[in-house]
Amino acid sequence: MEFLKNNFARVYYDQQLDTLFLEYTNKVPNDAQFIAVNQAVLDAFLKLKTQKFVADIRKMGIISLGAQDWVVKNLLPGMFKHLNGKKLYHAQFLDASEIHRKYRQETSRINQPK
Repeated sequence: MEFLKNNFARVYYDQQLDTLFLEYTNKVPNDAQFIAVNQAVLDAFLKLKTQKFVADIRKMGIISLGAQDWVVKNLLPGMFKHLNGKKLYHAQFLDASEIHRKYRQETSRINQPK
């Protein structure tokens, strides 16, 4: 069952796995679009009885702290409220090379002589 599909994201439910999926297929153009996609996730989650959510953000691109804050203040609390005390099972697919690159840059900056 598909809840959203556009040029950069897809939100769908896999009935066999009883899991809601968010898959970024390309870079998100802007914060408003990022928030709209995550609002679609929340709307879908509220319609379903699942406790499982998987996000594939490997192709998402860079998202501002403000847009990320929207997820922390709206998406996650909305999911928890809907679950009414049940556990949320959440998995995320990340671009490992991006994480490691940022880690290496930060480590290099910290370890440079002053």
